[in-house]
Amino acid sequence: MNRFFYLSLILVFICATLGELIRLPIGSINGILPNDLILAFLSLIWLIHKTFLTRKLPKTNLWIPFLIFIILAFISLVNGSRFLSLNEFLNSGFYLFRFFAYFILSFIVFDLTKNPIYRSKIIQLLFFSATVIALFGFIQLKWFPDFTQMQDYGWDPHLNRLLSTWFDPNFTGGMFAFVLCLGISQLISKPYQKIKPPSLKKIPLIIIIITLLLALTLTYSRSAYLSFIVGTGLIGLLKSRKLLFGALIACLLLISFSDRAQERINNLYYSAKSIITQEATELPDATARLRVDSWQNTLIIIKDHPILGVGYNAFGFAQRRYGFVDQIETHSSTGSDSSLLTILATTGILGFSAYLWIIVIFFISSLKNKQNPLAMGFLAGTCGLLIHSIFVNSLLFSPFLIFFYTATGLILTPQKTPKQ
Repeated sequence: MNRFFYLSLILVFICATLGELIRLPIGSINGILPNDLILAFLSLIWLIHKTFLTRKLPKTNLWIPFLIFIILAFISLVNGSRFLSLNEFLNSGFYLFRFFAYFILSFIVFDLTKNPIYRSKIIQLLFFSATVIALFGFIQLKWFPDFTQMQDYGWDPHLNRLLSTWFDPNFTGGMFAFVLCLGISQLISKPYQKIKPPSLKKIPLIIIIITLLLALTLTYSRSAYLSFIVGTGLIGLLKSRKLLFGALIACLLLISFSDRAQERINNLYYSAKSIITQEATELPDATARLRVDSWQNTLIIIKDHPILGVGYNAFGFAQRRYGFVDQIETHSSTGSDSSLLTILATTGILGFSAYLWIIVIFFISSLKNKQNPLAMGFLAGTCGLLIHSIFVNSLLFSPFLIFFYTATGLILTPQKTPKQ
């Protein structure tokens, strides 16, 4: 069965690489991605196999907070159903099941990576898939740089930015920043080169890092830049001061060749300054102002539904009910411009606390398995991701979750230091 689950994982990453190129017009308002069906089937098969055949689920301290969050999210949805039609309730319930199925991926990977051969192959699969998305992004930037015509289909009208197959520079850039942290952590880890079988040799890994760094730069995503700075900065502080210097030089070189990157970083500084000083009217661009408006609208909803929220993934319906959006067919209307605020608004303080518990377990697992070459990168990348998720709903973006929960499964597995 392990071979079946590994081959299924390859299919999952192929679909994640294709991103938004294939969206099935069934189920939810905006349709569903192929991985929504694949992971639903895969998670059920895995749970049946582990529960009734082997009768042995993998032991990890993630189970309890995960199940508590699912229960509280379901309770919040039932509680919020008084504001929803039957179709809206079923639509939101589908997304709760989708969260469940995607999260199970971390347990599947954890179970597979007890075998060193599968562990090596899955690491290769993760880095290779991220690189393919970067290459698709270079092609898109060359042949389809103007995305304004896609506004009619609910997408933001980005221009001359690397979107790749995910159709959004912020989500794409956030993934690059996260995977870069994993790659850098593995590259500078001393036991990495002696682990057998090797996952990636040094030269291919360096090429992947350079490719992802260039792709990240071309997204011109301020939130992704900030995520990368936080992640690599943390790795540098904890692991290698030379890395801090090298990363700084690399960033300065890349930015020096792009006037637009310099402009975006300049806007990031002034946007942060305006928000900190509560002078939102002085924000330098429309995107930042819209983001602040989204936060303010979300805080209003949270204030009215503090304990259980409006119901898991019922946020778009709540926004329409409050008059914050006219229609929820646009992809940005179903969530706030902040993952944590979205979770707080939809599941309330109770569900939000359970979700934070999950994040804490991620950190504990990273620190506990510090001999794992990916652990430091996961810890740093997750810190960067939490910063990123303040500005973008990245923690709930399903293509990215393939990479994040796969990495979660990889760092849950203790990695013994090879003998000297």
